[in-house]
Amino acid sequence: MSNNANAVPAVKANGSNVPAVDLAAIMAQLEALKARNAELEQQAANRKGGKLSFTVTDGTGNQKSVGALMISGFGKFPVTLYYEQFQRLRAQWDECCAFVDKARKEGKMTTKEEKAAATVPTIK
Repeated sequence: MSNNANAVPAVKANGSNVPAVDLAAIMAQLEALKARNAELEQQAANRKGGKLSFTVTDGTGNQKSVGALMISGFGKFPVTLYYEQFQRLRAQWDECCAFVDKARKEGKMTTKEEKAAATVPTIK
């Protein structure tokens, strides 16, 4: 038997030894997975609702150190900008908005819904 007082002793089942099970560890892992699942469901709901989320990461999506701005909520993958890139975008923000507005008025940009409606095949 293990020196761990919390460990469940091995049990004989059908003549064979079953390994010891740490029920407390399994329950702790289950709770951690439930919390992670709830977090992921919230992120998915935010994406559908149009809400963006912002995180500072090391540029690889790892949130343990600083380095880049990660913007989630645009689609399947986040957009990552380093500080210098964000500063360049910020400096030209008005120009960017004017460009997008002009392209939209000229019919060069569409929404996802408009694009999907335009590509629906018609049945003859």
